[in-house]
Amino acid sequence: MFNNVLVVCVGNICRSPALERLLAAKLPGKVVHSAGLGALVGKPVDSKMAKMMSAGGVNADGHAARQLDNRLVAEADLIIAMEQRHVRAIREYAFAAAGKTMLATQWLDQKDVADPYRKDESFFSACYEQLVACSESWAQQLT
Repeated sequence: MFNNVLVVCVGNICRSPALERLLAAKLPGKVVHSAGLGALVGKPVDSKMAKMMSAGGVNADGHAARQLDNRLVAEADLIIAMEQRHVRAIREYAFAAAGKTMLATQWLDQKDVADPYRKDESFFSACYEQLVACSESWAQQLT
């Protein structure tokens, strides 16, 4: 059973916190959290992503970016990454995570969720819509 889900991107301020909050809303009773491969530790959700989340009825308050570490990897039953290179990096970081690390778009088109950081609002909007679709596909698989 997948009771502890970890969502990973690079900075942990755009994609992973958005998917974390989307999944948490759809998976009550499960632990859903996020981290970054190169986290901007302590930073809140990027203001453009927070705006997208708010417009979608998702609260970004209280998020503080954190770095991926061995404890988070070990405790996770499932690790969801945004890009193929993130999947590879996690598997290299912790070989034991290989079987439980998957792409966010695993049940969709298996394409990367492109990083919107420092991009325009339309890029953020497209990214957020892709994350909504990811959350719906993962929620179907995990319930």
